[in-house]
Amino acid sequence: MWCTDFARRSVAVFLQFHLPRAFAAFVPRVPNHSLYRALLSLRSDDQTSRGFLMLRCTERDRRLIVKCGLCRWLTTTQIHRLYFPHATLNAVQKRLRKLAETGYLRTYREGVFSEALHAPGPKGKGFLEEMRVTCSGGNDVSRQLPHLVGVNDIRIAVESSTIIIFTAYSTSNH
Repeated sequence: MWCTDFARRSVAVFLQFHLPRAFAAFVPRVPNHSLYRALLSLRSDDQTSRGFLMLRCTERDRRLIVKCGLCRWLTTTQIHRLYFPHATLNAVQKRLRKLAETGYLRTYREGVFSEALHAPGPKGKGFLEEMRVTCSGGNDVSRQLPHLVGVNDIRIAVESSTIIIFTAYSTSNH
C-alpha cells in the first residue's frame, strides 16, 4: 500500500540504545544512578520535572501572591472572585495548580470534598520579601480556618464593593 502524502507527515520512531559504562562516565550531567544501569532513563515531553517547570509570573499572579500573603489563606472561590471574575472555575484551578507546582503558592486541603486553600509558597515568600511586604502568621495551617475564611470573605466583600456606606445620625435637640 502506497501513501502519497507520507513525506508531509511527522513520524515518531522509538529507538532503544545502550551506552556502555565507560562512555556514560564521560557524559556530563548524567546522574550517578544512571551510570550503573544498562539503559539511561529518558523522559518524554509530557513528563516534565517540577524542577524544570518554568512559569511566566504575570502582574495578576504577583497581586494574587501578595493578597495570599496578607490574608494568610485564601480559598479557590475567593481567588476566583478577586482575580478571575470572568473566567471559569476550571481555568482558575489550572492557574493555581501551575503556581503551586512552581513554588509560588502552596495548597492545603482538609479533605477530599473540602475547598482548597492557598498561601504563598517558598518562591512566593521570596517575592514578598523583595516587595517588602510583611506577612502575618507562620508556615502552619491555622486551627481556626472557618474563622479565617469568614474574615477573608468580609475583607473581599468590602474591598470589591463600590457601595459607600454612610452613617446617618440626628442632631435634633429635643
